[in-house]
Amino acid sequence: MLTLTNLLLIKISIIFLPKCLTIDYCGPNFCNNSKQHTLCKYKELASHCTAYEKTILTENDRQIILDKINSRRNKVAAGEIRSLPPAESMLKMEWNKELEISAQRWADQCVKHSVPDIQDTCRNLGKLTVGQNIATIHGDSPGLVPLALVDVWYMELLNINSSIMLRYVPSFDTGNSHYDYFTQLVWEESNQVGCGGVKFKV
Repeated sequence: MLTLTNLLLIKISIIFLPKCLTIDYCGPNFCNNSKQHTLCKYKELASHCTAYEKTILTENDRQIILDKINSRRNKVAAGEIRSLPPAESMLKMEWNKELEISAQRWADQCVKHSVPDIQDTCRNLGKLTVGQNIATIHGDSPGLVPLALVDVWYMELLNINSSIMLRYVPSFDTGNSHYDYFTQLVWEESNQVGCGGVKFKV
């Protein structure tokens, strides 16, 4: 295990997508020809990453994360959350390795924590919008697994109600407590997910 005397950050980035395409991320028809897509702009690990440790996901890890996300989505779909209406057509999530690669590439930039979280400029696939959730843990966290962070995002449901869900406006536009990671987690049209993670010293 890595023991550090300075602050340690664990960044987990999870990306959601309605459906998947294979694309030239630096191509002229992508990200408004800006070359700002995460997989175009960032080719490798950031040079400032110190004491870098990539989170390695096994097939079992991926399935456990996927099962947890789908379990939380099913609770919302079934109307088990009192402050929210049931979902009419909640889709089941599937793992997408392309999204995992994109999430890992962003995590590999070792971006220090901020409020709100700094997100990459463009991660969309073609005309499909891709959402992003980020979790940062400060300090050494032995035994922490990415699965636990799904519930961190899910607990944002305490900051939301049915009127926000029916007329969705991002929380930073309303001045309300943060709820955007929860809404991204349970967005009914999303059906693919991938995540990446890293430990680094700051």
